[in-house]
Amino acid sequence: MSGFEDEYLSTQTPVVIRGLVADWPILADSPADALEKLRDLGRDERPGRIRVVEAPAKERGRIGYSQQSGRLNFSRKDMAFAAFVEKLEQLVPLDSVMVLALQSTFIDEIFPKLANRLTMPLFDPAVRPRIWIGNQGSVGAHFDDADNIACVAMGRRRFTLFPTGQIENLYIGPIDHTPAGAPTTLMGIEPDLARYPKFSKAHTAAQFAELRPGDAIFIPTLWWHQVEALSDINVLVNYWQGGAIGGDSGADSVFDALLHALLATHALSPEKLKAWSEIFDYLVFRKSGNPAEHIPANMRGVLGGVTEIHRRQLKTYLSARLNPDE
Repeated sequence: MSGFEDEYLSTQTPVVIRGLVADWPILADSPADALEKLRDLGRDERPGRIRVVEAPAKERGRIGYSQQSGRLNFSRKDMAFAAFVEKLEQLVPLDSVMVLALQSTFIDEIFPKLANRLTMPLFDPAVRPRIWIGNQGSVGAHFDDADNIACVAMGRRRFTLFPTGQIENLYIGPIDHTPAGAPTTLMGIEPDLARYPKFSKAHTAAQFAELRPGDAIFIPTLWWHQVEALSDINVLVNYWQGGAIGGDSGADSVFDALLHALLATHALSPEKLKAWSEIFDYLVFRKSGNPAEHIPANMRGVLGGVTEIHRRQLKTYLSARLNPDE
C-alpha cells in the first residue's frame, strides 16, 4: 500500500498492476465462461431491472458523439438483467452489432453479496466499486475528477492515456453537453488526421496498456483516457476516490469553479482575459510561490489556508452573488 501511495498516488503517475485482483470470484476470459458467470450472478442475486445504453451498429462500436451528426449517438433504456445477458449472448456470433452496455452502476445496489467479496487494498475501504458490463465497444478520451483504479474482470480492455496538458490536441466536445458528464473528445478511436491534425502530438505523448482478467490500471485525476472493450463479453470494476464523481461530499468541485469562471469571463476582451489569467496564475495556481508569504500570519485570510469557517463564509457569499433574487 505505502509503495503505491509513494510512487504513484502521491505523484499522480499512471501504472498497470498485473494480477492485482487475480483472486476475485468473477474472473472470466472466454465469452462462454463470462456469460455463464453473469447468468449465475443473475440467478443468485436477482438484480431486477437495470439501466443500459445502446448505440446502433452504424456507430461502429463507439459510445459518444456521432461522427456524422456530432450529436450523442446512443440511447438509454431499462431492462431486466436476465434479458440483458440474453441479448448480449445473441449478439456474440454477429459480425456487425450494436453496442449494449451497463455502465457505472454501484455493485452493492445490484449484486450486494458480490460487492462484499471484491477487495481493493489500494484505496479507502469506504470507496464503493462500480461495474461495467457489455459487448465490444469504446469510449473516446475523457477525464474524471477523481483518482481511478479500473480492474478487468472479464474479457480484455485496451487503455490509451494522455497527460492532462494534451487537452488542446484532443478536440474536446462541448463541456456542457457530454456523453456521461465528463468532457469527451469528438474524435473516433482512429481519428482522421486531415480533420484532426493536432492529434498526432497527443498520440506521441500517449501511454498504452492492454489488460486481461485480474489486471488493474491506476488512472490519476484529470488524465485523459480512451477505453476499448475488445472481447465479445467484457466486465470492468472500477473505484473512484476523491472528487465529485468519487462521492467525496466534503470536497468542493473544481469543475464547478471552471464553469463559473467561463460564465464570468466569456465576454471579456483578450486584454482583460490576459490580465485575469495573470491574477489567477499568482493567487490560484501559485506559479510564483506562496502569494501570502509577505502577509503577517494573522492577516492572511483565505490565502493562508481555507479553514472550515472560511469555507462556510465563502459559500454563503458566492451563493448570494450567484442567486441575488433568492
